[in-house]
Amino acid sequence: MGATAAVLYRAARVGLKHNPILRTCYARFCAAGNVFKVAITACMRKLLTILTGASAAGDHRCARTSSRSTAGSRNRDVSLLGPNSWFQRAT
Repeated sequence: MGATAAVLYRAARVGLKHNPILRTCYARFCAAGNVFKVAITACMRKLLTILTGASAAGDHRCARTSSRSTAGSRNRDVSLLGPNSWFQRAT
């Protein structure tokens, strides 16, 4: 498995829990009788489509934009991120 596929797989697994669009996509494939690997691959493709559309539309809420002007100070544009986002917890 390539690095991109591995990242998409992990993101799709998290998306199954937290993203209603991916959850319904997965449920639809499972209801059709597909095995887990087929259903999760469809979710990976759906996630990639969502990210491509968001990128083309200029929606960069998940983009990590950091610039350090001086040692120890962080100037980050996190105005579009919520208080519980992964970005703010990681920093």
